[in-house]
Amino acid sequence: MNCHPKKIQMSKEKRPVTALLSFPGSGNTWTRHLIEYTSGIATGSVYCDPTLKPVFIGECQVRDVIMIKSHERENDWVKFEKAIVLIRSPYRSIISFFNYNNARNRHKGIAPKAVFDRNFGDFSMTYILDWLTYNLKWLQFKGPTFVLIYEELLQNTVTELKKLNDFLNVTVSDNTYSCLLKNIEGGYRRSYKSLNGTFNPMQYYTGHINKTVENAITKVEKMIAHVTGNNHNIERFTSVFK
Repeated sequence: MNCHPKKIQMSKEKRPVTALLSFPGSGNTWTRHLIEYTSGIATGSVYCDPTLKPVFIGECQVRDVIMIKSHERENDWVKFEKAIVLIRSPYRSIISFFNYNNARNRHKGIAPKAVFDRNFGDFSMTYILDWLTYNLKWLQFKGPTFVLIYEELLQNTVTELKKLNDFLNVTVSDNTYSCLLKNIEGGYRRSYKSLNGTFNPMQYYTGHINKTVENAITKVEKMIAHVTGNNHNIERFTSVFK
């Protein structure tokens, strides 16, 4: 099987204006990589991140793309017709967002332990409320909606990606999916291997913080079941972090 470098192009046909809605740190960059690799069509963004522009030709664009990244609950400049709601366990997404805000390399770096010690408690209590509010809002989107659980995508990438491409009305060959598995990481997935056991970010979820996160997860799971008719389990607390 020959797997050649994938050429990504702007969409040559009119497509529904489709949002990729997620709380920051939920894996939207990796999801964009997966969709671009399999569809060959660029993904867009309501933002303009210069560090992503070399990787995603549709960064800063909301036209001629297969889907548009947004963290906003609502906006006045793009009217979405369809939505992908990407939901990641808040235990993981809040840590990822904390690193984005505090590491030297925003997309791939890890904040120092001293910064976690000093700031993570207040940060997590603020943003778990945002995680809850944003997801409940997005799950009430009025148009066609696809709920994508990050951990399910991580564990069963091809199966979940096939469902997502069906929602996007894209036909993808089995060979393309096989080639994807050889280039599944993309360029912007954060790795925690460099910690080498120096500290575990999950250790900061204790007491009241942990209870607040668990309650938020339960509320979002109930809303997902109401919207989709299916039960989806969002990853709960685990002391293992990788």
